[in-house]
Amino acid sequence: MLEEIQKSLKNNFLFRPNYFTYIFGPLCLGAVLIWQSPLWIPFVQIILIISYKSGVKNYQKKVDQFSNFMSDIIRNVEKSNHHIISHMQVGLAVFSSSNHLQWCNHKFNEIVNKNNTTDCPLEQLLPVPAGTFTTLLNKDSSRRLISIGDFVFSMESRQITDQDKKSITGKNQKLTGLAIYLYDFTNFVALQKQYQNEKLALCYIRFDNYDEITHNLPENGIINLHAQTTEILTKWANEYNGFIVTMNNEFSLVGFSNENLMKIINNKFDILDKLHNTNTSSHMNPTFSIGVAVNADNLSTLFSKAQKALDMALNRGGDQTVIDNNGRLRYFGATGTVVAKTNKVRARIMAKELRDQMNLAENIIVMGHTKEDFDSYGASVGIACMAKFLNKPVNIAIGYVDDAIKRTFKLLKPLGITDTYEKITVIGKEEALKLVTPNTLLIMVDHHRRQLGSIPELIDTVQQKIVIDHHRRSEDIIKDTTLLYQEPSSSSTSELITEFFQYFDESLKPTSLEATCLYNGILLDTKNFNIQTGDRTFEAAALLRRFGANIRIANELFSDTFDDVRIKAKLLSETRLVANGFVIATYKNAENNQKTNTIAAQVADKLILSNEVHGSCVITEYKEGGCAVSARSDGTIFNVQIIMEALGGGGHQLAAACQLTDKNAKEAETLILNEVAKQLEEK
Repeated sequence: MLEEIQKSLKNNFLFRPNYFTYIFGPLCLGAVLIWQSPLWIPFVQIILIISYKSGVKNYQKKVDQFSNFMSDIIRNVEKSNHHIISHMQVGLAVFSSSNHLQWCNHKFNEIVNKNNTTDCPLEQLLPVPAGTFTTLLNKDSSRRLISIGDFVFSMESRQITDQDKKSITGKNQKLTGLAIYLYDFTNFVALQKQYQNEKLALCYIRFDNYDEITHNLPENGIINLHAQTTEILTKWANEYNGFIVTMNNEFSLVGFSNENLMKIINNKFDILDKLHNTNTSSHMNPTFSIGVAVNADNLSTLFSKAQKALDMALNRGGDQTVIDNNGRLRYFGATGTVVAKTNKVRARIMAKELRDQMNLAENIIVMGHTKEDFDSYGASVGIACMAKFLNKPVNIAIGYVDDAIKRTFKLLKPLGITDTYEKITVIGKEEALKLVTPNTLLIMVDHHRRQLGSIPELIDTVQQKIVIDHHRRSEDIIKDTTLLYQEPSSSSTSELITEFFQYFDESLKPTSLEATCLYNGILLDTKNFNIQTGDRTFEAAALLRRFGANIRIANELFSDTFDDVRIKAKLLSETRLVANGFVIATYKNAENNQKTNTIAAQVADKLILSNEVHGSCVITEYKEGGCAVSARSDGTIFNVQIIMEALGGGGHQLAAACQLTDKNAKEAETLILNEVAKQLEEK
């Protein structure tokens, strides 16, 4: 460094000698003297030599003085740098390119707390995964958090290179080592954790069946019920250092810190059970739904998310908690049977809205779910009946005609008008997309997820969409719908459509064929009126009977062939009890078709009718690989919808299914047992 300074000084004009004083002045004087007399030549020569020597000596003296001054500065700076690096509160270590420690400061030694660190590789000194040094060596810079004892450090790495001095672009660089910096982030991480723990979590609570319970209660009974539920919620809020705002008899707002919310989550939101066990003089137990929002940008967004989470809980049947954490949803509760709603106000409103939307449409396409069953196709026929009443062009779009649809057409031919529905039923994507116009209305029945649609491309193409479904809402519900009617308390979508007939138009009378199709849908999803039935279910069935639903044909549709009976008997005989009240049967080496799926579903239905069985599952392993799962519950312990959702499927709390294309039966069973164990633990 001193040589560089001296070189720059020699090139600096400020430190050059005063040539006029030392050279040009004596030279001019000598020229004058010589001009007067040549005898002055020796004298002039001596003067010039003395002047030159004096100038050079003076210049060198100045250079030496400045060099000494700069050297003193550099030495002080280097000593200061060394002292700072050695004693600063940032750990610093230098590793060779072969991953050996070459030097470290006092702080780094203190952090790693090892006696002999010389030549140690990075992975032995710090708690980092094997191969970390190689990864860091290939990066110009990197930063990550690591924990050492009770402390948290930010570890930053920098490459040490030896650059070729002739290189301008910097490409001729050779990696000679790696510098590691350790910054103490303990206080920052603690502050960050404290900030997260103290953020507000908002719980929006609704009394689900308030109207149903208080309908026949006297005034003092209603006051007593309100006092009991308010007391339970207030104690719950106080227990976790929260606050509560009672908005009215049905809605309350409760706030907690995130830290206390985690404690509530660990207790599986047991507040639902406490509220459910409230004593009332009614024959019904209270159920509550809770929408929880955390980690929003502001209070307005937080409240909006809590409302949407509550809507999700209600659309999944109520009696549960839905937590929205930056779009990630978690569910608690929902293991009980959905309480049927007796109020038909919403059905009347939706029937009117449906008629208005149909009138605005140029043509109507009705689409059920993939591998259509009797409920899906029956609901489609019901919608088509309404569209024909309004003289609107209507078609039923299906992916392909499976055995169930063929059998339906065959058995309904005696009713005389099956040709009408065979003609308006379009098969396949290409035929269905030809029907789409800018003013087409797509009505989706018995599903609300794109991947479950019989022809998903229609969902992407048609702008005006309506969803009518009885399954609990899933996270990936179809967006941008004009109308959404989702009623998990209903037995089937066919029941919902049947209720519309009463409010759509007084003169609307479905034919015997249409009534029979809807009746079949109700029969299928209620397992011949054995599960998930309520007053409205039997009212809908009675209405269809008055419209001419043919019971004989319905019974024939649900009858089995001899081969089907043999397969079912084999599956039933091989069923295993795998958990408390939960059984599994495995259907191996099966064909991947609707008939196989129907058999699996019927076996699952049969198993759930046993006294000791509260949940059943039939795993179908296909010949070509992959498997499908049909699950059922009696509603007392298990919610099979939650189990199937965890596996990527969905459905209803009493009946659900999923497809596992990359799993075999054994792997699927392991996944199911894990979810069953979770629900048993919550119970």
